[in-house]
Order: sequence, then structure tokens, then C-alpha cells
Amino acid sequence: MGIFDKAKDFVQGNPDKVNDAVNKAGDAINDKTGGKYSDKIDAAKEKVDGALGDKGGDQGGQPQGGEPGQGGEPGQGGQPGQGGQPGQ
Repeated sequence: MGIFDKAKDFVQGNPDKVNDAVNKAGDAINDKTGGKYSDKIDAAKEKVDGALGDKGGDQGGQPQGGEPGQGGEPGQGGQPGQGGQPGQ
């Protein structure tokens, strides 16, 4: 079992912990940057929450299209400046 399989198993088995960690990391980054990137951080947090669906967190988001790691790939239509490459 590779490291990605282990990570996937952890996420599936512990969605609340993953959601809490993402929220804490986002809040810490917002604090360090003075909220300069809060819109991008919030969008990333929403993607994680959407990927976890009803399995994790107290925000109760619905799945937003695919497994984690699908967004931002070329041609997938991610938002500019969100860390992916532009579509072709």
C-alpha cells in the first residue's frame, strides 16, 4: 500500500479530523497574511468540505464534483489564481 492509498484511507476514515485540520490551517494562514488571501483560502476550504460531503465537518456541504485533486488540472475549468494551470 502506497502513501497515497494510506492518505486516502485516513481521509475516508477520519473526515472530521481532516476538515478540522483544513479549517485550522486556513485560519492560521489568514492570521499570518492578514486576510490577504482569505478568498482563495475560503474557496479551498469549501472544496475540501464539498469533497468530504456529508461525511465530515459541521458545514454540511454537498459534493462539488469529483474526488479531491481533480480541480485545477489543465482544461478542468478551475478559477484563475487557484493553483491550477489554465485550461487549453
